[in-house]
Amino acid sequence: MACADDAIFVEVVRCDRAGAHRRRVRLLPGATVADAISASGIALPPAGAQDGPPRIDAGVFGRPMRLDDPVCNGDRVELYRPLGVDPKEARRLRAARRAGDGTGTEAPGSRGRGGKS
Repeated sequence: MACADDAIFVEVVRCDRAGAHRRRVRLLPGATVADAISASGIALPPAGAQDGPPRIDAGVFGRPMRLDDPVCNGDRVELYRPLGVDPKEARRLRAARRAGDGTGTEAPGSRGRGGKS
């Protein structure tokens, strides 16, 4: 998607347990997601257990984007934090907890996989 103008304004957002961090930055046309992140000055999460720089997952208005994708005037670049638990594993843990409670594995009000009753 090409952008026209002398300058573009982009919002960069990152949420963590401390709250939401937002910065509005002015960039030149043709700037990328990486340029917007860099210009925002928003601190990235630490690398943690992985080697090398932290992996950055980003998107624009909820749509995943690569760091070299261009941004346009008015875009909101969102920095996504890694999931704490794999969603499939979280579901298995919830199901095991329900089975241990004697309540079954179905959510309240659920009809199971059979569709209409």
